[in-house]
Amino acid sequence: MVKKHLTRSFLLCLVVTFWVLGFYTFGGFDSLELKAVDFRFQMRGNRPLQKNISVVVIDEKSIEKLGRWPWPRATHAKLVRRLEKAGAKAIAFDTLFTEPDMTNQKSDEILAETVGNSGVVVSAFFFKNEIDENHIGKNVAYPYQGLNESSSYVGFVNLNPDHDGVTRRTKLYAIEGEDLLPSLGVATYCLSEGKTFEEVIPQLPGMIDNDLSLSKNELFVNFADPRYKNNYSQHSYVDILTGDKDLSSLFNGKIVFVGATAAALFDMKAIPFVSKFPGVFVHANIVDNLINKNWIREIESYWTFLFVILVGLLFGFYIPRQSTWIKLVSFFVVVGGGVGFSLWLFSTQQLVVHIVPPLITALGCYGALIFYHLVIEEKEKRKIKGSFKQYLSPKVIEIITKDPSKLKLGGEEREVTIFFLDIAGFTTMSEALAPTQLVEVMNQCLTKFSNVILKQQGLINKYIGDCIMAFWNAPAVQPNHATLACLAGLECIEALPELNKSFQAKGLPSIDCRVGINTGNAVVGNMGSMDRFDYTVMGDSVNLASRLEGANKQYHSHIMISERTFESAKEDIEARDMDLIRVKGKVKPIKVFELLSRRGKLDEQFNKGRKLYHDALHLYREREFDDALHGFQEVLDFIPNDPLTRVYLERARQFTISPPPSQWDGVWVMKTK
Repeated sequence: MVKKHLTRSFLLCLVVTFWVLGFYTFGGFDSLELKAVDFRFQMRGNRPLQKNISVVVIDEKSIEKLGRWPWPRATHAKLVRRLEKAGAKAIAFDTLFTEPDMTNQKSDEILAETVGNSGVVVSAFFFKNEIDENHIGKNVAYPYQGLNESSSYVGFVNLNPDHDGVTRRTKLYAIEGEDLLPSLGVATYCLSEGKTFEEVIPQLPGMIDNDLSLSKNELFVNFADPRYKNNYSQHSYVDILTGDKDLSSLFNGKIVFVGATAAALFDMKAIPFVSKFPGVFVHANIVDNLINKNWIREIESYWTFLFVILVGLLFGFYIPRQSTWIKLVSFFVVVGGGVGFSLWLFSTQQLVVHIVPPLITALGCYGALIFYHLVIEEKEKRKIKGSFKQYLSPKVIEIITKDPSKLKLGGEEREVTIFFLDIAGFTTMSEALAPTQLVEVMNQCLTKFSNVILKQQGLINKYIGDCIMAFWNAPAVQPNHATLACLAGLECIEALPELNKSFQAKGLPSIDCRVGINTGNAVVGNMGSMDRFDYTVMGDSVNLASRLEGANKQYHSHIMISERTFESAKEDIEARDMDLIRVKGKVKPIKVFELLSRRGKLDEQFNKGRKLYHDALHLYREREFDDALHGFQEVLDFIPNDPLTRVYLERARQFTISPPPSQWDGVWVMKTK
């Protein structure tokens, strides 16, 4: 059974694992993975932009002082001259000058001439269509001719946000006709490093064997956190343009970007940190990554496949064999460890591990195992209730459904109290009654006695003709099991008058019953074949209880209990020493007691007679048979017609006539079962 559950658990985890792998292969987790990347950016901690990169921002202050945008291009020429004079080694414009200034053609010429003379300017252009997966850009809009020709480099400013609108990656180059064109960031990097684009191409991220067709053409931007104001060196356009202050301390040897931050100019992008981030700073981050070679790298997909399979195997093989708490702890260790490991790799190695598929695998496998466990547990509970409801009390059923391990398969040895009840004279009754009447009597008797046993939390093991076999302290532990069995026996005897009154009203004969109770060690558990078994009890203790029930015949008693039962229950019952007997097939004698009533419920007259009875029994065992005979006669004055006393009167008379041998030990040998 356990092997079957383990196999099913493994198959469940296998299904979850393959589902995750399939979903991952077709991009099903892309959106979640992007959010997981953003989470890592936000949790990483601060990373400032390189200090040799500055941004001159076209902000609200500049627009307010210089007038409505766009400004005359001569104004930009003046800015270039001031930055060049300050020692800037590269000036990149993230502003488009694609059309000539029809209002002031001279202004275009001034800007083009200034740019050409400086030799440090990168101008921007853009593709009107998105750059496709083959790296092809169409409908290019270059700077106006004079500026295009005079610029040291031109670079496209197209950014390629992910499908959720957040910019995380950017194209590094595009193919337009026969030309290979760099992005603004790559062009600026080339100029600042004094290299040609052709020299830089092999160094670009994702390049394989210098083959553009194999290249991913993608840079995963390692953004500096904009939530820290000091991370970005920026200066207002108007402040740099005006004034007589020496700017060399600000820009000497630096890369300078010029771009808009004013909201009215609509150049805001969403990045992992914030939803509105000036596009010019994205380009600045790209150059920073290229200089430091610290762009974000992603693991290959086969690593993700491996991680998913490892998690699936962990949950398929190891977890099902553990307890519920170990399952829960293992789940949180896998999830917490995976998240922590991915954060560490991202923060220290700039490496993105696709964490969502393994986490979904862990969650899916754990959920499937818990669901399966609940289904099986509920099924086991229904099975237990179905198996035991006919012969086990609801209270005990509740205990074992909460902890089915109490039903240990194969059996376990423990102390139990075994109970046998037999209807006296059943054979004679069966001969005198019609079958239908006999069934009616039996059903009514067994129903009544069974209800009593269940009320006292006993387990009805089986019905053997007119006999009921029950036991206590299994499967649930019952510290007072001997007392419960004794109380059940007393209630069964107390039920006889009501039963007989019912039978007499129907013209049916009265009944009597005998009970044998023994406490001792026995093997309890599910016994039988693999497909059909019963929860039962086996051992000498069971046989002895059965013998005690039968021994009642010789004493004309109702309930005979063993000494061990008496010692276990004596605080709750009234009983009297019955005899030392040696049952058939056994050598060692046992002491037996007659169960009389609950503790304190014996009437005063009977109690006095019981004391006299014990005194007489002591004389009997001391071979004082004449005195014992007199003592037993006196008992009858208090307990008239007491069957047990009459048994000893007869024995005492016989021994006064024919004393037992000298080695007599007071043991009465039972001749029958």
